[in-house]
Amino acid sequence: MIAEAALTGEDVKILIVDDEPRNLDALEVMLEPLGCTLVRAHSADEALLAILRDEFGALILDIQMPGMSGIELATLVKQRNRSKDVPILFLTAHVSHDEDILRGYGVGGVDYLSKPIKADVLRSKVAVFADLHRKTRALWALNEELQHQVAERERAEVTLQQVNQELESRVAERTAALALANRSIKENEQRLRMAIDLAGIAPWEWDLRAPDAVRTADEVRPGWSWDMRSHPLQWMPELMHLWALEPSHHTTYEDFHQRVHPEDVAVIERQWQAALRDGKPFEQEFRLVLPTGDVRWIYSKGGAVRDEADRPLRMVGNNIDVTERKRADEALREADRHKSEFLATLAHELRNPLAPVRTAAEVLRRFHADAGTPQLHAVDVIRRQVVLMTRLIDDLLDVSRISQGKIALRRTTVDVTSVITQTAEDCQSLFDEGGPRLSVHVPPGPLLTDADPTRVAQVIENLLSNAAKFTPAGGHVRLAVESNPGEVVITVTDDGIGLDHDQIVRVFDRFVQVDTSLERARGGLGLGLTLVKTLVELHGGTVAVHSPGLGRGAEFVVRLPLDVVEALPEAPPAPPEPADAGTRRRVLVVDDNRDSAFTLGQLLELGGHEVRLAYDGLEAVEVAASFLPDVVLLDIGLPKLNGYEAAQRMRALPSGPGILIAALTGWGQDSDRERTAESGFDLHLVKPADPDALMALISGGPLAAQRK
Repeated sequence: MIAEAALTGEDVKILIVDDEPRNLDALEVMLEPLGCTLVRAHSADEALLAILRDEFGALILDIQMPGMSGIELATLVKQRNRSKDVPILFLTAHVSHDEDILRGYGVGGVDYLSKPIKADVLRSKVAVFADLHRKTRALWALNEELQHQVAERERAEVTLQQVNQELESRVAERTAALALANRSIKENEQRLRMAIDLAGIAPWEWDLRAPDAVRTADEVRPGWSWDMRSHPLQWMPELMHLWALEPSHHTTYEDFHQRVHPEDVAVIERQWQAALRDGKPFEQEFRLVLPTGDVRWIYSKGGAVRDEADRPLRMVGNNIDVTERKRADEALREADRHKSEFLATLAHELRNPLAPVRTAAEVLRRFHADAGTPQLHAVDVIRRQVVLMTRLIDDLLDVSRISQGKIALRRTTVDVTSVITQTAEDCQSLFDEGGPRLSVHVPPGPLLTDADPTRVAQVIENLLSNAAKFTPAGGHVRLAVESNPGEVVITVTDDGIGLDHDQIVRVFDRFVQVDTSLERARGGLGLGLTLVKTLVELHGGTVAVHSPGLGRGAEFVVRLPLDVVEALPEAPPAPPEPADAGTRRRVLVVDDNRDSAFTLGQLLELGGHEVRLAYDGLEAVEVAASFLPDVVLLDIGLPKLNGYEAAQRMRALPSGPGILIAALTGWGQDSDRERTAESGFDLHLVKPADPDALMALISGGPLAAQRK
């Protein structure tokens, strides 16, 4: 097939070389009937380039050419392995001497024609060369095909040998597998036994088929009790070992009763009786007390096997030693407790130095109220960064509380519109000074629902903070609220850096950072959106995020149930402004951090109050007895006498009942607030306290109205 194609269909290229274009045209006309591809060359250089590119069946070459002559070109052609066998036909316009003719034949020429050239002679000679070229190529093709067939046969023989070897190998493997099967069964039995031993699984069976114990299904009714002691026990060796009994020991119910912790026996028997009556499996954990005094925790699971009449025949089950798991659980709980204590301590230790920083910044702001812009800008930077640090600490503690299930919502009738509007105003500073622009769109009327207003505000604040953080200056953040049947929909949309698919999937996970590059300028712990999701779900709502992709912004959609609730109670009429509102107070500041006490004292004095400082609990009680303060701002962790005891002693003073005592501390857990209330504190403030709120507390009205 290959040879036939080579003979009939393969194109043959003929290279014609002459420095005269009209001669080349004449040669093309003469050779056109042959059906060969004619390649023209006007010089020896062009001819050499053509020979490098293509394979030719013949070369028709003019001897007299400028530069390199035909004889010299033929010499170069014959020196190349690829073209040395190409037949060369010389053409000349002059009668040549015999020496020239011999020289042409000597360099490889096969014929010599003088101009003018007879077309039929030229065609016949070239036709012979073309046919010879085709036959040569066909011979090569036949040779290659033969070599290919030989190679295929050799490969087939190798494949056959491999198949034979593989068959022999499989036979050997099957033979070995059959020989191994019996040993494998025994080994599997041993492995199963080892697995049972390693897992601490101990099977047992309780035979209930004693003659005096056969009852009908009607007799097995609620309130009926089975006498466990009247039926034989069958314990597997693993259970005997687990209960520290000898393998030859005849087990009875008394063995079980003596080993089980006394506090657990009654519970186990009640579950067994229920399983016998109701036919449901039982599952229990109990303590096993060994003769050595060691206590092991046992997990037991099983049930009653019943006959066709639904009568219990036997009780079967497995006991598993879960002591190590119990210890690991306890260690995990202990580690979690230590983590919570560490986070609380960390928050306390971070809040303490933040308090004097924030207070000092407020003192500077008030003292330099008329100063130039650079000074006020520096003070504002300090205040904003302290607020940011405080928020990070609060987020960290909130996530810890949520993970322990210690956050409870304080639900009340809430106007969602008012909460969102106020929160947006509180967050406006995030969008000032060259940041993105914030627009708020809320419906005109109230949207009432049953929710925790503080936590709803925290959700909105975290979403706005996130949008401000990832939207460049000049961008736009849109906060919108609308109501649907049964729900309120809160949407925060920005045109910031956007999210890809992987980030959308993980954006609500703890500690996930959208921008993880080393040069990122957007801070945070990656907890804000985690809190959003958890708080929304605690309200029975959902939160979702959508983004067209990186650089195309993002949209967070919160859906909260819009419960049918009673209208907000009318606010009582505002009382007339008290006579002592804004009057000078006597304030005692107690803190072992002298910087904190000093800066707070300065701030209060700037507010027109009379201030005394104390740095430990005993000194605080002594100053309170002589100074007769109206307000005491009292730290908890104090030397000599802690804040709890100091507050109790102040209450015992003759002037004590009239003092407003506020805890001002870095401890902010719910348990800390409960303890301050039990110790006689009126308020619990967490450092760093908002200076404006603190001044309003002291100056804002009758002290009795400020108490809890």
